Amino acid sequence: AAAMARELIAKDPKVPELHFILGDSLMLQQEPEPAIEALRKAVQMRKNYLSAQAVLGRALLQTGHPVDAIPYLLAALPIDSDGSLRFQLSRAYQDAGQREKAAEQSKIYATIKQSADVQVPTISAPRP
Repeated sequence: AAAMARELIAKDPKVPELHFILGDSLMLQQEPEPAIEALRKAVQMRKNYLSAQAVLGRALLQTGHPVDAIPYLLAALPIDSDGSLRFQLSRAYQDAGQREKAAEQSKIYATIKQSADVQVPTISAPRP
């Protein structure tokens, strides 16, 4: 996907989705440093690109830039359906030395996770 995104970006560099695909693909390949540039471009082109902000925040956190990651993770919270962004945000706050905010986000994450665990339907085997 990264190679195809690069080819398409070369043809039309003004498509934010292509930069997101490149950045997200690089993150999946465990290459957060080069992913940051592509994701920044996606966010610059489309300010409300929540998916790109979420992945950019994660990439910045993984590369040791928790303070830079925080605004992107905060912006992406509306799409946090499973609590994973709250978890990342908690880590970013912790790494940035903001322990109270880290604890607050960790508590929200635990609540979301517990709620999701309760809502998971169980399938029982038919009784003989």
